[in-house]
Amino acid sequence: MRLAIAALLLTACGVPDGALEGRPCPCIEGWVCQDSICVRERDAVDGGPVDQGTTEPDQGTPDMFEAEDLGQDMPLDMGPPGPVFAITCESSTATFVPDATGNGFDGICRGGGCPPLATEGAIGSACDFTDAVHLEIDIPAGSRLDVPASGADFSLAFWFRPDVFTFTSSFSRPYGSSTANSWEFYFSTTMTGTRPTWWRVTDDSRDDLHAPELTTTGEWHHMAVVVDATADEVTLYFDGVEAGAVAGSTFLYDDHPILIGADENDGVRDNHFRGLLDELYFYDRVISEAEITELATRP
Repeated sequence: MRLAIAALLLTACGVPDGALEGRPCPCIEGWVCQDSICVRERDAVDGGPVDQGTTEPDQGTPDMFEAEDLGQDMPLDMGPPGPVFAITCESSTATFVPDATGNGFDGICRGGGCPPLATEGAIGSACDFTDAVHLEIDIPAGSRLDVPASGADFSLAFWFRPDVFTFTSSFSRPYGSSTANSWEFYFSTTMTGTRPTWWRVTDDSRDDLHAPELTTTGEWHHMAVVVDATADEVTLYFDGVEAGAVAGSTFLYDDHPILIGADENDGVRDNHFRGLLDELYFYDRVISEAEITELATRP
């Protein structure tokens, strides 16, 4: 007992841990008896004869990080939820482009079929809409993609590389039987010049948010929109930087699918995008500025 108490006093007085090495058994907690000598538990020879002997009780401050406590009651931080769908354009079939999340929101190819995969994507490969053939991808409507009239959080993010600045739509959700959209990302040289634009229709108006004007085709850029129902605000981000905001978080929806590479006006698919699209994400929550920065950074 005296040996154990002396050992504890040495430790409490700041004597280096190694000063306890080689003391005769019995050993204090954290040490084991091997060949009649105390060695640290972690230094005991694997497979060697270890005599646990009589372990003296540790009268010091209880260890708050005992091995048996580690990890048992501590919740694992899995981070924020991922996207509801992610069209990453890393693979495709003859009829659809898979949803990388596994949630089943695969993009169904319409018009001229599935876009080929281009190797020069923003991240990996990309969906190639440069061909004059009208290529379209539909994401069928679903409850997780519809925002209630009262407003709810959601976010959109994607990469685009335009080949032309004519009136084209890259990512949209048509609404009704005329030219309205629940929301849409588009170019319009007659309306907005070469500024990538996001807009949405509400009961009594439409709202537009504009990114900075582009001067060169064939370059990758990132767009994101965050709808915050609590703040009752929509914010546009361009290349990871806030580009504008507008009040309001309500949207109009019907059974139209989300479209990639085109829009629909008066029941006709048109304004087909010309260029490359990549990493098209839909979240049913507000994504943070840190997440947007990460999404807008190419590896």
